Amino acid sequence: DVAQRFFQARIADGEPDSACTFVVTGMDGQSEKIDLADYLYTD
Repeated sequence: DVAQRFFQARIADGEPDSACTFVVTGMDGQSEKIDLADYLYTD
């Protein structure tokens, strides 16, 4: 999972007040918006 590999655990796990949304552009010039809230899971 990208979030787990590249972010502090508190951010990747969706800790309150640590939301992160960003745009990534690949070598091919295509961009994709990533919102870590989409990867939030709860027990």
